[in-house]
Amino acid sequence: MNTATLAITKETFNQYRRVQYGGRTNMFDVTAVIRLSHNKLTKADCMDIMKNYGTYTEAYGEYER
Repeated sequence: MNTATLAITKETFNQYRRVQYGGRTNMFDVTAVIRLSHNKLTKADCMDIMKNYGTYTEAYGEYER
């Protein structure tokens, strides 16, 4: 897969996964996800990641805690 064509960087995707694996919110609560990321994520980032989660996981690999 060509990562140059992906809209979300690995760093941004990993920020989303940090929030996800923290287990402090439902990931569909985008406002909470943004807050828990310390505003490093935007609503557009979250929506794109939710829509294309499998593609990003394939491109960037599994999350390493």
